[in-house]
Amino acid sequence: MKLLLLVLYIILDLAATHKIFVYSPKFGVSHVNFMGKLADILVRAGHDVEEVAKSSLYFANVDEHVDFPRPISHKVVYMGGTGKVKAKPLEKKFEDIMQKSKKGVILVSFGSVALSINMPQEVKQVFLETFKKFPDVTFLWKYEKDEHKIAEGYQNVVTDKWVPQNDLLEHPKLLGFVSHGGMNSVQEGASKGVPMKFEDIMQKSKKGVILVSFGTVALSHSMPQEVKQVFLETFKKFPDVTFLWKYEKDEHKIAEGYKNVVTDKWVPQNDLLGHPKLLGFVSHGGMNSVQEGSSKGVPMVMIPLFADQYRNSKMLEYRKMAVVLDRKELTVEKLTEALKKIIEDNSYRKNAKRISALISAKPIAANCINAFSKLNK
Repeated sequence: MKLLLLVLYIILDLAATHKIFVYSPKFGVSHVNFMGKLADILVRAGHDVEEVAKSSLYFANVDEHVDFPRPISHKVVYMGGTGKVKAKPLEKKFEDIMQKSKKGVILVSFGSVALSINMPQEVKQVFLETFKKFPDVTFLWKYEKDEHKIAEGYQNVVTDKWVPQNDLLEHPKLLGFVSHGGMNSVQEGASKGVPMKFEDIMQKSKKGVILVSFGTVALSHSMPQEVKQVFLETFKKFPDVTFLWKYEKDEHKIAEGYKNVVTDKWVPQNDLLGHPKLLGFVSHGGMNSVQEGSSKGVPMVMIPLFADQYRNSKMLEYRKMAVVLDRKELTVEKLTEALKKIIEDNSYRKNAKRISALISAKPIAANCINAFSKLNK
């Protein structure tokens, strides 16, 4: 919402079109998606999103608290971390629903365009029959017509024409979110809690969990066998720590015989990084991982593989919240030492939390957005 407000102010407030440079490295989808949408909006408004030297504003998808020091320019608008929206306390009727649920609540909402009332009847029935299979869970469904009485006879289903989605997503009794995947839902749903099967892993760990993920390009199952063995033998040295490894092929049974290693083809990375039982993050240093880990205050072990990952990793090492290892010289001894540092040396966590606090305290508010649009006018 803040991003849209910022763009709206720029579009409406400028009397003439301006040259605006939007920096978005073109390597990897994660770099392009966020800033690409911003650039498209500005182009449609008649602005020249192209030339660097004569740009009126320079939008950068980075965070000044994480990146290396650089000269400050009045033209630069740092966009990293602007998507956070603070949740408000729930009004009584919704708070009562949350508290009365035995096990917790699943929120079901398909936005404001594809309304639930317009679903085919057979699809509605699929939802209702599925909800009935979880009697201890309450399903709060945004359903736009009370007169349909769609939930009649289903004791664990509550419907309402409108729900305070963002506020509900922050509630501790919310178990999950069934959504259509709209941009608001995706942004609000990020970082709002861990799915149950992963929550069980987190809670059952004696000392805590280390998340291991190398992104969506360099897949773990494609690692040389000797590198996989380095990881497994290192993990074995920390019996009280659970290692949750994003490993894409279950049939490999890579963790068989290693009691403290759990693998999954997919992990809710952003949500796990915010979990209180997470001890650290072993990563390749992709930009998404860097931004998510930094905003959550997680100490990291970085093993960069290619492209921007080397710089990204060194950036966090410079901030003293990460240990960087050379993939070509990876050994059990070096990986063990790196993990011990982020687990046992509290300075790494302290530095990571400091960076997280700086990111959260960014002064991006409605009363300062208008200032951006008046620059160089």
